[in-house]
Amino acid sequence: MADLSAERTDGRAKRAQQSRDHIVAATLELLAEGNVRPTAEQIASRAGVGRRTVFRHFNDMEKLYQELILGVAKRFSMLAAPFQSEGWEGKLQEIIDRRSRAFEEFMPFQRASDAHREGSDELQAAQTFRLAIMRSVLENILPQAIRDQKPLLEAIDLALSFEAWQRLRIDQGLCPEDAQEAVATLISCLVPRQHQWHRFEVVI
Repeated sequence: MADLSAERTDGRAKRAQQSRDHIVAATLELLAEGNVRPTAEQIASRAGVGRRTVFRHFNDMEKLYQELILGVAKRFSMLAAPFQSEGWEGKLQEIIDRRSRAFEEFMPFQRASDAHREGSDELQAAQTFRLAIMRSVLENILPQAIRDQKPLLEAIDLALSFEAWQRLRIDQGLCPEDAQEAVATLISCLVPRQHQWHRFEVVI
């Protein structure tokens, strides 16, 4: 009898975990499709479960969104991975490549995060942390001559931001390849000319 009871308990636990997994997967799908605030009904329909099942696993929809968005964000460790290039110019190109891929994949979830961040200390902290990491990586590879020019540094940081990527992709309607080319063009306009001008001034 004890074995039978344990088997039934294990079966219920397995079904409950499967339902939770379906709910999580359904929510991720809806977020990826651009639905930044999917309702419990939409999630239940996509997951193939009842609405009450959604609330049995997640009694607070905001917590569900936060858990998923934060989980997705953790996958983007590539933004701080070691570089293959030796020189700073090559590393800067790697940053453009990495961020283009990461921003494109993360864009639906970042937009969802923006929609939910105002009422979430966790999402705000995660956003602040991501921005700090990206800024640190950028500053660490740039020459001191560029870092000393604060307006130039801020312009480079902006050009490499998610906000710039979203503007190019959503508002200006560029495909990912053209958006990346636009970012690379902007960086090439900012960095070489300003960097050479600064070095020339120092020599004079």
